[in-house]
Amino acid sequence: MPNSKCPCCQTVLDIAEDCDASPRAPLPGDLSLCMYCAELLQFKEGGTLEQASIKSLMELTPADHKIIEKSQKWILANRKK
Repeated sequence: MPNSKCPCCQTVLDIAEDCDASPRAPLPGDLSLCMYCAELLQFKEGGTLEQASIKSLMELTPADHKIIEKSQKWILANRKK
């Protein structure tokens, strides 16, 4: 993953890891959470990031939404201030 800035908090992000820790590069459309501001992001062509689209959010299952919400709460509670 090339160094990319979070479009929300502008933090430089230089690593992405799959939930199951499989060794693959992120693909366009894959979702990620910023580990600094907890915003839900989406990979674009070339490995850069944008805020997740409404379409992507609507395609998530209720179980996916719960996992994302739980992860966002953990990030916000444990981030370095």
